[in-house]
Amino acid sequence: MFGLVLLAAGACGIEVTPVVKSTPSAEAGQLPPISGGSLLVTRDGVFAVAGDADSDRIIVWSIAAEELAFEMDLEAGDEPGRMVEGAAGVVHVALRRSASILRLDIPNQSSTRRPACPAPRGLAFDAGTNELHLACAGGELLTYDAAGAAAAKRVLQVGRDLRDVMVRPGGLLLTQFRSPALIQIDAAGEIQGRQTPPVFKGEHLQQFSNQNGTALFAPTVAWRTRLLPDGRAVMVHQRAMMGEVGIHPEPNQPKEVPSSSYGGSVAAEFECRPPIVHAAVTVFDADGQPSSEDLPLTSFGGLHRAVLPVDFALSADGQSIAIAATGSRTVKIIGQHAVSTRDASHNCQALGTDVQIPGQPISVAFTADDDVLVQTRGPAALWRIRQPGAQVEMLFRFPGENLRNSGHEIFHNRASEHSDIACASCHPGGRDDGHTWNFSELGLRRTQSLVGGLLATLPLHWDGDMEDVNQIMDEVFIERMGGDQPHPARRAQLALWLDGLQPLDRWAALDRDAVKRGQSLFNDPVVACASCHSGARYTNNKTVDVGTGLALQVPGLLGIGDRAPYMHDGCAPDLAARFVGNCGGGDAHGKTSDLSTAQIGDLVAYLETL
Repeated sequence: MFGLVLLAAGACGIEVTPVVKSTPSAEAGQLPPISGGSLLVTRDGVFAVAGDADSDRIIVWSIAAEELAFEMDLEAGDEPGRMVEGAAGVVHVALRRSASILRLDIPNQSSTRRPACPAPRGLAFDAGTNELHLACAGGELLTYDAAGAAAAKRVLQVGRDLRDVMVRPGGLLLTQFRSPALIQIDAAGEIQGRQTPPVFKGEHLQQFSNQNGTALFAPTVAWRTRLLPDGRAVMVHQRAMMGEVGIHPEPNQPKEVPSSSYGGSVAAEFECRPPIVHAAVTVFDADGQPSSEDLPLTSFGGLHRAVLPVDFALSADGQSIAIAATGSRTVKIIGQHAVSTRDASHNCQALGTDVQIPGQPISVAFTADDDVLVQTRGPAALWRIRQPGAQVEMLFRFPGENLRNSGHEIFHNRASEHSDIACASCHPGGRDDGHTWNFSELGLRRTQSLVGGLLATLPLHWDGDMEDVNQIMDEVFIERMGGDQPHPARRAQLALWLDGLQPLDRWAALDRDAVKRGQSLFNDPVVACASCHSGARYTNNKTVDVGTGLALQVPGLLGIGDRAPYMHDGCAPDLAARFVGNCGGGDAHGKTSDLSTAQIGDLVAYLETL
């Protein structure tokens, strides 16, 4: 299915190209993966605006009157996401699967749409220039006259997987999702810098097999980034272990260590063991550099037990932060109203108050009086956490059926009460975290994407050693992740939900001639790509050695352009690098060594369309 949207704009006019939309492969009514960031309190503090991605609607709540102002139904599959307030009473909403931005006029209870990129994500409003900026998962940065023409007046290609955009003096800040980078853009659209959170060095973590008990954790998955009043940027992200990981880790038990082990920076009696994936906060200074300021959010420098920190909010004075931890079903509040608490089950000293929420918290916002509003799903509702005291009360339950899917819940909830990881911790949005793991029994294995019709690509995992989703549940979810035993019906629901996950929507290729040449190369029996990557999902589902010395499962190629890095060991940072040097097995993995640079470019152009 195609729809015309803006691709480029300039003095010579507008060029349009179709957007290629994914076709769902599972049951109708597929619930979208949780992404967060769809709740906004207007600047005057009067209204809360919530986007319900499950039911494709907008809820506008009157905070002062404590009543529903109005509800607006959207088109099926719109999937409302990030919001930003422009002119007073006007809220712009990124419609994540409809290649458009909704302009919501609250006083008139009306809306209009403007064309956008195929996968719109972050939004920002510049009051000084009256411009609206949109960051797109495909790497586009679109700039609009907020009150003018519907079409974008500038389109820049910054880099794939953009997430958030923020206005700063002299330019913009952008983030990338799976590789959590903060990108500085000047007013002319030139990239001035790119920084990532630092690698975390966990000392005295004797449960890991690294030398001297030190574990290294790489930053991954930047769920949300916001600006403080002083111009610093706060990023809530995940970290994943870089060193050797045992497939069957020991139970997560506290370990007594001397307080002096922490150099006096954190007074802790017990070591708090970070799971192999955990949440963290990084503060970037006004120049975009990771701050040297020590933020002892927990005794291991992360956000203890905040599984899937999909969204967070800052109070107006920047002194408090509220984090929606979907997998933990909690909101973590850190700041002037919070207190330091100890987790009795883990003996971990953690700053902040963990507030249990009935349902899955997916978005948070502060009110003018520093209460915290929380949007949940299962049930779809709006809650208030009153400050101080952290008292929880339901403000409004969204009308209509309570949409629930047990497979969706298994995927997003932590595996068990004693587990600090969810399926979505490594597979955010049903995709992947871009991380390459070093498993003690297997070696390097890059997290695999789940999109494109999983059940037609059995067996599963790089080694093809998982017969089906049931075996994944037994050996990965229960044994490795410490998960509870799901009922067979819930397992079946998970399999069906996973099978419905689709690649990101994308532009149709502009250089159609290059794509045609690349397609011919792909199907050329001498090059032999199609000998393994065949069928509707571009895999023959076989486990073969393609020159890497390992027999590995042939991955499907749907959505391959959004899955960097490539190969089982992540040796190729981009598709072109896959065909250079020794990455990928050489000519045993498609005879491409004789192809020219131009031909490799054509082949990549074709792969980008899959």
